[in-house]
Amino acid sequence: NATAPFSAVVQAVRAGLHSERSCGDPDDPWWVLVVAGGAVCAGIISFGSRVMATVGQGLTQMDFHLAFSMNLGSATSVLLATLFGWPISSTHCQVGAVVAVGCAAMGVREVQWGMLGRIALSWILTLPFAFVLSAGLSAVLREAVRG
Repeated sequence: NATAPFSAVVQAVRAGLHSERSCGDPDDPWWVLVVAGGAVCAGIISFGSRVMATVGQGLTQMDFHLAFSMNLGSATSVLLATLFGWPISSTHCQVGAVVAVGCAAMGVREVQWGMLGRIALSWILTLPFAFVLSAGLSAVLREAVRG
């Protein structure tokens, strides 16, 4: 989620963009956490059921036993990567764990590889989309600030 970048922008605005204190405060103001939590809630309410259905049923069939194994594997992956200081996506870990548990429990043929391909394509397309959107917003905001 975008809590960290949002917090960095707030800190840069509060301390000044070129200040040594900019983005150096480890504590976020309480309202930043409330806004970020609200955004997460809005995302879950608007798209959560669709995402959960895609990952939980669209890739392979899950029951609560398999879901436990999937969550344990995913959480362990995130924990180990964090301990080693590696950047990690919990969403990628979840999807990978779903596919791994589906292959192990039901066989490779029971995994919907086309759905996994569409998910992977969306991850790939996210990078240039975020690049273009961020560059455009930066250009507009730069002109607004200079204006």
